Amino acid sequence: MHIADAHCDYLYQHILQQAGAPVVTEKALLAGKVKTQVFAAFANAAKLGTDTAQAYRRQIDAFAALRSRLETAIPGFQAVLAIEGAEAFGHYPEALAFALCQDVRIVTLTWNHENALGFPHTCRGGLKPFGREAVAIIRAHHSAVDVSHLNQDGFWDVCALCDTLMASHSCADALCPHSRNLTDEQARAIIDKKGFIGVNFYPPFLRADGRATVLDAAAHVMHFLSLGGEDAVGFGSDFDGIESTPQGLEGPADFPALLDALRALGVTPRQLEKIAHENLERFLAAL
Repeated sequence: MHIADAHCDYLYQHILQQAGAPVVTEKALLAGKVKTQVFAAFANAAKLGTDTAQAYRRQIDAFAALRSRLETAIPGFQAVLAIEGAEAFGHYPEALAFALCQDVRIVTLTWNHENALGFPHTCRGGLKPFGREAVAIIRAHHSAVDVSHLNQDGFWDVCALCDTLMASHSCADALCPHSRNLTDEQARAIIDKKGFIGVNFYPPFLRADGRATVLDAAAHVMHFLSLGGEDAVGFGSDFDGIESTPQGLEGPADFPALLDALRALGVTPRQLEKIAHENLERFLAAL
């Protein structure tokens, strides 16, 4: 059984910032049996201190080389490119359309601040006109609209506009109330549209006290299963983008421990295959 992970921030942290050793490494991916990994290009000028378009280009260039290396080194490996926060495109639909022709498969509409498309989870307000246009462009290019980081107003706008959608790295608000997490109503909407939910491993999203273990990540998976998400839930680790990790789930090499925790909670072998990789891979293939 292999793993599909819907979100990591390797490109931002270790191509642009180069701060410390990466968690997502070839060795760790092999140890964790990760065969599909989504790499997010994060283009936030305020945080990067550089032009967003330039930051985006550097990460895209790095991704091309990284994909070639990993797909050569790891048999059957699939590297997938995402954009986290669409400010790299400014207000220009043609820039977004061009990016979607350059291997971008997923677009997370916002990060943690307002941009030309809409508002983050900390604010109120639906999609802006360019946000609505962007959703149409993304789907026209058979790529995924990602609602992680988006607020509830924007989420429901996306639902009204999209045939399917994903939350690549979000947890369950019912278990840990947080504006970054999905309410049961939101989760059911994604499930109903045959979308995808990737459970985030950031401890403050897993537990209110932030003292999370691998068992807490498993609990969030189980909660989405209880809502009917057997064909929708999976993993969106956020490795290399989170400041801390759950005990026992420090990097990709620890995915087997998470699978063991799910088995202990009664997840069947067939359900585990879906959660581990099939749901994300099927969602991407159906776009």
